Amino acid sequence: MNNKFFIRIAIITMFLAIFDIFCFSEGLLNLSLFGGGVVNSVISIIIILVNLIILFVEYKFFTTSTEAKYGYDMDKLKSTLDYKQALESCKNKKSPFLNEIDRAILDVISIEKKQKVLEEILEQSDRSNYNALTDLGKESKQYLFNNTRRILNRIQIADTGEGSGNLEEHKKYINTILQKNDQILVEFGKFLTEVSRMDDPNEIISITDVLEDMVGALKKIRGDDEIDEFKNKGDM
Repeated sequence: MNNKFFIRIAIITMFLAIFDIFCFSEGLLNLSLFGGGVVNSVISIIIILVNLIILFVEYKFFTTSTEAKYGYDMDKLKSTLDYKQALESCKNKKSPFLNEIDRAILDVISIEKKQKVLEEILEQSDRSNYNALTDLGKESKQYLFNNTRRILNRIQIADTGEGSGNLEEHKKYINTILQKNDQILVEFGKFLTEVSRMDDPNEIISITDVLEDMVGALKKIRGDDEIDEFKNKGDM
């Protein structure tokens, strides 16, 4: 279990203990199950039941949820830092995926750096209004993030023993995704080179050409037509 959740359990338990002491101690509320009247007993029973419910809910959460085990919630992963921390939280000495996790961490860091370089190039070239280029960079980054989610999911499946497949099959699946990440990073690098050449007076490169090259590469890697919309942005 993730260390921060041990702390949360301790805090919740301490809060309940202090609350119970306040409710049942003489000189304070002085509640009692017996000898304090019907109303007193009913309130005491309700407090005890609430204690048990809270402890049961927390126990179920801390023993079954991904956030409790690994320290992250898949639905809350948004930024590069979120994905990096999620991957790092899966690392332990017994993990059979240490090399794969390290590669995935480098991938999310690399795509972030490349996107920042793209933004800097566009700013320096006064192309901040070239939304198509910016959007395509974001699309590439999101594609890699989605792959990272698939890696995290597969690590969970392998750790819990759910689903089918042995360890080698899980590793093969993850490495296939990592290879796709390598491809997207290589293509993003080419994309940056092409964008930077658009300002060179000796080069005849249009935004449409750059977009078509990158979109074609993405489609080849992804094997689908999800990003056709970017083709229509070259006239912006």
